[in-house]
Amino acid sequence: MIEKIFILTVLIEAVIESVKMFVEEFAWELVAAFVLGVGGVFLFGVNLFSLLGIEVVVGAPYDLAISAVLVGLLLVRFSGAANGLMDFLQNLKPGQY
Repeated sequence: MIEKIFILTVLIEAVIESVKMFVEEFAWELVAAFVLGVGGVFLFGVNLFSLLGIEVVVGAPYDLAISAVLVGLLLVRFSGAANGLMDFLQNLKPGQY
């Protein structure tokens, strides 16, 4: 039970930070990450809630849509970190730690 509360806390934080990113700085990269996340959920039928073992009260057609929006927002939130990591790795020189 405690792990589900932790996961929901991380999701809520990611949603709030993603919305702030959209409001403060509009960038096409953020929109692309969101659209790809939502599209990927519908294309592959990945339901975030069922993967986490969380039962959603709203029902079958809506839980996938809510899951898609959340996954899109998670990708917006964490795509910057992944981008920063890739830039860091590309700028490393041989023998540099």
